[in-house]
Amino acid sequence: MIRSIVRWSVRNPVAANLLMGMIIISGVVSYIAMPREVFPDFSLGKIEVFTVWRGAAPGDVEALVTEPIEEVLGEIDGVDDILSTSSEGVSRVHLVLTSGVEVPEVLAQVRDALGRGDLFLPTDSEPPRVFEEKNVFPVLAVFVHGSASQAVLSSETERIQRELAAIDGVAQVVVTGSRDAQLWVEVDPAALERTGLTMAQFGALVASRTREAPVGALETDQGDWLLRVRADVTEPEDLLDLPLGPDSRGALLRLGDVASLSDAFERELSRARFNGEPCLHMQVNKNAKADLIDLSTVIHEWIEAERRNLAPGVQLGTNSDLSIYVRDRLAVMTESGLMGGVLVLACLLAFLDRRVALWTAVGIPVAFLGGIAIAYWAGISLNMVTMFALIVVLGMVVDDAIVVGENSFRLMEEGLPPDEATIEGVSQVGAPVVATILTSMAAFLPVLMLSGQAGLFMRPLPLVVSACLAISLVEALVVLPAHLSKGRTRRAEELASQQLAGAGPVRAASHWYEPLRLAYVRLLKFSLAWRWSVVGAGIGLLALVAALAQHRLPFVFFDDFESKIFYVSVRLVPDASLDDSEAVARQMEDICLTLPDTDLESINTLIGVAAQNAVDYELGQNLAQVWVELREGDQRTMDASAVVQWLRTNLGDVAPLVESMQIDQPQSGINGRAIELVLRGQHEEQITLAAEAVLADLHNFAGVHEVRTSVRTGKRELRIRPTEAGRLIGVSEGLLVAELGTALEGQRRARLRREGDDLDLQLKLPESVRHDPAALGQLKITTATGARVRLKDVATWEEGSGPASLHRRNRQRSITLTADVDRAVGNARDIISTLLERYSDLPKTHGGTTIKALGDFDDTQNSLAGLAKASLVALALIFAILGTLFRSYLQPLVIMSIVPFALVGVVVGHLLMGRDMTLLSLIGLLALCGVVVNDSLILIDFVNQRRAQGIEHLASLVEAGTLRFRPILLTSVTTMAGLTPLTFFSSGQARFLQPMAISVFFGLAAATILVLVLVPCVQACLDDLVLGARRRWARAKQSMPRATPT
Repeated sequence: MIRSIVRWSVRNPVAANLLMGMIIISGVVSYIAMPREVFPDFSLGKIEVFTVWRGAAPGDVEALVTEPIEEVLGEIDGVDDILSTSSEGVSRVHLVLTSGVEVPEVLAQVRDALGRGDLFLPTDSEPPRVFEEKNVFPVLAVFVHGSASQAVLSSETERIQRELAAIDGVAQVVVTGSRDAQLWVEVDPAALERTGLTMAQFGALVASRTREAPVGALETDQGDWLLRVRADVTEPEDLLDLPLGPDSRGALLRLGDVASLSDAFERELSRARFNGEPCLHMQVNKNAKADLIDLSTVIHEWIEAERRNLAPGVQLGTNSDLSIYVRDRLAVMTESGLMGGVLVLACLLAFLDRRVALWTAVGIPVAFLGGIAIAYWAGISLNMVTMFALIVVLGMVVDDAIVVGENSFRLMEEGLPPDEATIEGVSQVGAPVVATILTSMAAFLPVLMLSGQAGLFMRPLPLVVSACLAISLVEALVVLPAHLSKGRTRRAEELASQQLAGAGPVRAASHWYEPLRLAYVRLLKFSLAWRWSVVGAGIGLLALVAALAQHRLPFVFFDDFESKIFYVSVRLVPDASLDDSEAVARQMEDICLTLPDTDLESINTLIGVAAQNAVDYELGQNLAQVWVELREGDQRTMDASAVVQWLRTNLGDVAPLVESMQIDQPQSGINGRAIELVLRGQHEEQITLAAEAVLADLHNFAGVHEVRTSVRTGKRELRIRPTEAGRLIGVSEGLLVAELGTALEGQRRARLRREGDDLDLQLKLPESVRHDPAALGQLKITTATGARVRLKDVATWEEGSGPASLHRRNRQRSITLTADVDRAVGNARDIISTLLERYSDLPKTHGGTTIKALGDFDDTQNSLAGLAKASLVALALIFAILGTLFRSYLQPLVIMSIVPFALVGVVVGHLLMGRDMTLLSLIGLLALCGVVVNDSLILIDFVNQRRAQGIEHLASLVEAGTLRFRPILLTSVTTMAGLTPLTFFSSGQARFLQPMAISVFFGLAAATILVLVLVPCVQACLDDLVLGARRRWARAKQSMPRATPT
């Protein structure tokens, strides 16, 4: 079949060229249309139940909201973990679904469970909101800042938000730091007392007089009339004249008699600053189909044009532009591809005829573009993972073309006409080439079979690699033969005439190739003579390197990723105000602003907010965060790690109110914390004691820093309870909640419009009462019996404090400890292993408390376990492919025996380059295994061909090794050349990919020698065993007594 395909290609070069043109055009069009983004979109497999109970303490939220919700959700199928956080006024319950479960199905079950009548929540809590947690696609942050007033900044922000949201491709624009305008009705307690009304009654009265609504239609003979109840007041300015009814003396009581009206903003929960000025922050997110780079460009152009239309004292700024990372990764891919391509072409020209080398090299862009077209049709975007896949496959897509081109060229050197040489040469290696592509695809199967978020995140990798390899196979078997068979007639005639003249075949390789080939033949003959010793030495070397890797080469899930953005977070004492937090933030700003202009791009400060990324954040008046964006790497005098170390040295103890400070970078992708330990159990005191012990132990390990705990002290509490005397006259907890909630938190009683804007009418007590516990005690309330009493006479209160939030895991109280590790000093995996062993008896000593590692450690363990299982499947598939090709059970073992030895170069390379082993290193190892298996496969196939011609066993190994020396060396050298820029000259973001390049480059350098020497020796040893077994079987048959005929 392969011979027929090749013969058709040779005789129909127009069709072959049209096919190549279609692949190129499809790839170019797909590349232009393919959306570019940072990370691939995938389902997080999480559902959140969000419930608000305003003003409630974390303990009450946990007991009365979180635990009942957990109870009704506990029996839902397809849920692995239930995680919950109860904080002031908010309950958040997260369901982590089993991998492979359909989120919409579980979402429907959750809504049904919450809608049943067996869930009882506080009457004044809001209904639970249920939604799927989805990936957010941030583009950049926009800041409206300057010397203008809060009202002007807010107005401009609303306008800009609307216009940005209207840009095609923008999914949402999330504003932080804005406050809605309100109308405050502040009630005088003494005047209210004279009316005989309570705050709740007064609020109901105001609401009834300011409400208007449609009530239906009236049908008459003259037609239908819409009925609408009109409010007494529709304009804010008329509120003070609002009639409320007669007072105790019979006079008409108006709102202005008991309250004052003022323009205000809703309660300030957070603030923001940009480059030292007050600002409002807008996070622009794109939809899943939008192109990140194009959308970022459009937004920047819009901002540049909009600057001319801003109000006086208002400016626009941007930072955190994530398109920069995609641009940089594309630049890395392009530069590596171009430099690698030039080096690959140089290597091909050194070994092959110029025409053969050029057409072989054409296979690289054809395979890339074809792979991109298939990826686009499969709905895959151009993101970090797909670009990484293209870099991985850079050195692999040319291998089959090299094998095909070199074998055809060898036959041309021997004098065959070009068309016959091409047909025969491709046919000889066609079946092995198909097998090499299939085995390479199978080598990446473990990545496709990874479970959890790691598997979803990395899924585009094997798909893109397989697509490129499939196109490279089509190019090698269909397109390349048409090119190899043309334009060589005169060369073939010259070769024939030179052979007739006794000159022998003309070699296209440079003058150094022949001595190198002869040296290899001598080495191969020597090794085959000592084959058992060579194999034993190889096994010993492998054992030595494995021991070296275990003790000297640490493994981390992902290596450090150098980001140009990082943040400095501080947590003040729980009672700190927003002003206190801003004062500390200004100190940090001043220190950060001393960075050189060549290094610093911008500073964004958040007060009252602590965020790790676009969706994970915490609110609190005692929080402050300074986000620092550096200039591009080639513009800076210091790299990011040096800047972080400089800040750690200079920030120091910025204020006495600061409880903790950390410097970190945004969490992205699937990378977790270096150390994340969760302690869980039923007894809160025991969990706390265990957590304190582990926390203290963590500080004793070298290299551990940024140690944090989820246990944080909350605000001071004034715990109010009804007295026994109060209960007798009808004072209950519910009554206190209603009266005090209205008086302190305020209550929205109406919504009015002014100049097109909606204004909430907020009813409150004056600030002097809201902030003074003594004045609060004088507040009059009406009991259930109708009696009017002072609060202090029917209730007691005591001061106290509680936690800022309470955490639960699978319906048990939990405490999480996190830390980072300086990899130059300590190893997170070793530290975690030590701690888990040290505290393995916690269930016995601390009332059933358990400890478990999450974060990087858990991700690593799960990924390695998944890779190990999937690798067995991949090896079985490779064995099946090889067994089918060779019709043998033993020869596939010979070929696959080289796979463990590929680890030798990988380990040595990482140690020489000073890099840790990472998940990307293992992916590089998969690519390496594909290459070395392919080289071994072609070598053994030629051994079989020579033995089929009657050549003796050892002689066939020598001849096959001699014939395959050039293509094996060429495939290795070209792959190494393609990865040379990434291996030795990577910087900035490119260093993230360096471990993969190290695995392939150094692994291939070692594996090439092993394939050329060790594989023939293993085959020779197998031959010895088979021949020995046959001799013993023959002797045994001869010694068997023969039956005597009767």
